[in-house]
Amino acid sequence: MIGAPPLEAQVVHSLHGLPPDAAIIAAVSGGADSTALLAALAALRDRGAGYALHCAHVNHNLRGEESLADARAVEQLCKDFDIPCHIETIAEGRIEKRARETGSGIEAAAREARRRALRRTALRCHADAILIAHTKNDLLE
Repeated sequence: MIGAPPLEAQVVHSLHGLPPDAAIIAAVSGGADSTALLAALAALRDRGAGYALHCAHVNHNLRGEESLADARAVEQLCKDFDIPCHIETIAEGRIEKRARETGSGIEAAAREARRRALRRTALRCHADAILIAHTKNDLLE
């Protein structure tokens, strides 16, 4: 896309090969990287990109009120951008229990639960792609 800001140009590049009317899920934690992805997708949509855009947020329930605040912030962001928001909340203690059962650690158990939740959302929305944003400093998910 000529003249697009660098992030939007990268997003367009990542969508290459998808049909123009694809259904896309943006996985949004509420952090800067995923919020920037959602903003770029919304801007592209508003400039005429034909895809159906949805947002998915997974509340892992690992940080009490902070987790709930993240979910509320993502909900508000989606309202601001006029994007359907799908929030899946994992029962309190479930991630920790899974980590103990598998010996995998909290991060790995949360990642596993997040992937399952995103797949369920993608199936419900008939999504062609799930986009996940990470900064250069993040480990590859």
